[in-house]
Amino acid sequence: MKVRLTDNRISLRLSEEDVLALQSTDVVSVSVALSRDEGLRFELATESRIGDIRVSMDGSIIRILLPESWLADWQRDDRIGFDSVVPSGAGSELHVNVEKDLRWFKRKPAAD
Repeated sequence: MKVRLTDNRISLRLSEEDVLALQSTDVVSVSVALSRDEGLRFELATESRIGDIRVSMDGSIIRILLPESWLADWQRDDRIGFDSVVPSGAGSELHVNVEKDLRWFKRKPAAD
């Protein structure tokens, strides 16, 4: 999983393996070591009781939740990803984008 951060935007790009892992284990993650004792972890997980993307931070873990229903057949269909605007506690908005890596998506044979 690749993570890109810009002003009020988090973008996650998932490989084929990431998509399959998310569907089978409900979570994928990536960590960045900032020093010997500190790091930052991004987790993408699914949740059956939500209807839109949610984002939370617990210590050094940024957790992004997707509705479980959005992932049904995602590895086989034409949807590239999901976008949402999540209200932040500061009165602004956080834009969240989760997508398949286009290199993988373009390799898939076209459906007849």
